[in-house]
Amino acid sequence: MTWFFNVELVEVDPRTENVSTGWFPLITQFTQVIEMKTILFQPRFVPLVQDGRKTQTIRRERKRPIKVGDELSLREWTGKPYRSKQMEIGKGVVTNVDRISFIPPWVWVNDVPLGPKKEEALALADGFRDYSDMILWFLKNHEGKRFDGVVIQWKKIHP
Repeated sequence: MTWFFNVELVEVDPRTENVSTGWFPLITQFTQVIEMKTILFQPRFVPLVQDGRKTQTIRRERKRPIKVGDELSLREWTGKPYRSKQMEIGKGVVTNVDRISFIPPWVWVNDVPLGPKKEEALALADGFRDYSDMILWFLKNHEGKRFDGVVIQWKKIHP
């Protein structure tokens, strides 16, 4: 995208110290800045992310939402969370983002309730053994309350 700005240039003549000004068009080129977004995974999910079996994650919505086309840095903590370094375990490009709501044991994606087959497929794609395993994880980690967030899907990038 090209933008046009008018810029006031000031020139000082060193011999006379006269100041002359003038408005000149300045043509500049802006490029889109792609910010890499970071997603951290619990140890149980790391091997699944690394080998490509897990290419989606369910997260709360961020202040700056992850969008289709965003680049992802997929990471894990090297030790205790927030007290250790992060290690990159992969990279990806976001291919899809959908809204998700859990009111255990039910789940909706984009305000559409999922049936048993789609619930099971969602759980497997997210790295759980089955739908029951996923529901138990959400009950434990979200205190059995309603959860609203997004399902982020990505395509792995090979460095």
